[in-house]
Amino acid sequence: MEINQFAIYQLKNMPENRGIRFRSYETLQKNQIQVRYENYEQKYLGRMLPGDTPGSIRERFHRQMPRRFQGHSISVSDVLVLNQDGEVTAYYVEKEGFTVMTVQELMLRQYTAEQ
Repeated sequence: MEINQFAIYQLKNMPENRGIRFRSYETLQKNQIQVRYENYEQKYLGRMLPGDTPGSIRERFHRQMPRRFQGHSISVSDVLVLNQDGEVTAYYVEKEGFTVMTVQELMLRQYTAEQ
């Protein structure tokens, strides 16, 4: 991922994900379920606009989805990864707002899954 880009990840459409799809981060934590990279697939990668935030990206996608976007409307259990000026932050999409996730953990899982 290049600087000033964002990616949208959504759960893969497989039976194992039925129990975690559209669940809040808090619900997953209460049930000791981890957000795992291998359960997700990247649905979009795009350039950030000046001043973009997770909220503004979500709002923009709700108004009009880009043609290249291959997923469903951004919703609970999706993950937005933003690379703002070289600082990478992952956001778990909640019903209202976001939960900041540990990027290092996600990257480790990604690296491990690709080996």
